[in-house]
Amino acid sequence: MPSIAQARVRPAPVSLHEQEHPTVERAIDRFAEAAQSLVADQIKVALLDLKVVGARMLQSAALLLACVLLLVGAWAALTVAAYVLLASTFLPEQRLGLIALANGLLGLGLMVAADRVMKASGDD
Repeated sequence: MPSIAQARVRPAPVSLHEQEHPTVERAIDRFAEAAQSLVADQIKVALLDLKVVGARMLQSAALLLACVLLLVGAWAALTVAAYVLLASTFLPEQRLGLIALANGLLGLGLMVAADRVMKASGDD
């Protein structure tokens, strides 16, 4: 086996290539290829962004649903407690009427508050 010192470097064959002059057709083709590549990359970025945002939205929706279920349970327990507390003073129809009135007034107050918040955020 010959050593590195003994190895001879073979000269590479030299070939002359004529430089092609760019044509309008070739320039248009290169421009179209670059535009397609750019659009494809933008679509990939948009899809990746959609996946990330979609996952966050799904997690937020699941958390919101769990919170709503807990709040409904708490509200139901509070309503039952009020019904039982009023048992010694009022008839069942009167108790239900008072609880319904309290729920209605609270709901109306929340609607007015939500309307004010929506109007305030719409002014931004």
